[in-house]
Amino acid sequence: MIKVISLVKRRPDMTVEQFRAHYEAQHARAGQAVFPGRAVRYFRRYFQPIEHPTDGSPKIEPEFDAIMELWFENEAAMKETLGLFVDSPLGDYIVEDEKGLFDRSKIRMFIVEEEETDLDALPHRNVRQAEEYLGIPQAA
Repeated sequence: MIKVISLVKRRPDMTVEQFRAHYEAQHARAGQAVFPGRAVRYFRRYFQPIEHPTDGSPKIEPEFDAIMELWFENEAAMKETLGLFVDSPLGDYIVEDEKGLFDRSKIRMFIVEEEETDLDALPHRNVRQAEEYLGIPQAA
């Protein structure tokens, strides 16, 4: 499985609500038109800042507003699909819509390699057992 991740930031003049509404109502439609039969999964994941749990650091404006994920069966399917956006009317449509939605200078794209831990296969530990497992010295 090949996973392409894009980190995106909304235009500075948009609210979070405007950004999400535009993305779902208009921009995602391009993916819905093109990706079926080519990609396996298509996600948009929107960030909601929270306080840091260990030090109470306040919520801050995130560097990015969303992650877009595309999953492909193989590299050939990824290259074919992404190639549809190069020098084409479809690509021109995407670029124009991105200009109305994203700070395009901040878009970052990656291919992701995953390592997964099967948590169900591991023993369930209480906090003391976890500390012992990690070699954390116990208080006297």
